Amino acid sequence: MVTEVLCTKPKEGADASIILLNNGNNVCHEVALELYELFSEEAMATGKRPLPYEPNLAYKFNNGLVFRLFDDGLESAKPRLEFLAIPSPSYKREDVLTEIPGLFKKAGIQDERVLKKLQAFIKSIAKEPPREQSH
Repeated sequence: MVTEVLCTKPKEGADASIILLNNGNNVCHEVALELYELFSEEAMATGKRPLPYEPNLAYKFNNGLVFRLFDDGLESAKPRLEFLAIPSPSYKREDVLTEIPGLFKKAGIQDERVLKKLQAFIKSIAKEPPREQSH
């Protein structure tokens, strides 16, 4: 269960950085596993073989949404979920980003307060122009 969400827009890299808490305890690892299961099901449904789950490894959904659990193991930096939308001719960045709250709901987050806060944050960043990505 998630009782609180902390959302930030990183200075570089990801479009969104999200920390999920349950009564003050970070539950990003658990939610990342649920997101990975959704990714894995989607990959297998399209005939792809998904990579095994590993923290810090990035996974890309068919619509261009990339997520990863960032955890450097340091106490000063809490584990967090990072998201990046890679637009394509089939999907606009804004549309890809606005699917994040629905993914969290599919991953088991049911608290409407948390989902509404997340949705408001995603809407605010989805309207911003994309950053240049370094390769």
